[in-house]
Amino acid sequence: MRERTQAAVFAAAWLASMVVVLAAVGAVVPARPIVPSEVRVTMVIEGPGWTIEYDASTTNGTAFLLMEEASVNLGFDVDYVEYGWPLDDVFITSINGTRSGDISGYDWHYCVNGRYATLGALHQVLGDGDVVLWMYAPQGGSELCR
Repeated sequence: MRERTQAAVFAAAWLASMVVVLAAVGAVVPARPIVPSEVRVTMVIEGPGWTIEYDASTTNGTAFLLMEEASVNLGFDVDYVEYGWPLDDVFITSINGTRSGDISGYDWHYCVNGRYATLGALHQVLGDGDVVLWMYAPQGGSELCR
């Protein structure tokens, strides 16, 4: 009888701890962004020896959705890795044939209005008049956007 009681207490404690963990993770996982109806935005992509510029009025109002739209409209390739739970975002691995790591230590980074992005591209909502700059560069954070 004592073993049954211990097993029941253990199962209840384990279940309660799982509920707490799931609630904590749910609190930190970013929700899908609410995108405004239509925005006028500019995107500049700076690769090694090339630049792509894209101006648009769009309803694709996140940095990633704008990148996808530009790739279709201007005819360049974009590759990315999707991250599911708990991040639910994407990581751009290649733009216009330039892959992360082609040059040692270089990756794709982006800034919005001169500030280094603090959100993943799928969650970075764009406002009217925003300028998105993607650059192929070594790690550098906010210094990249100056």
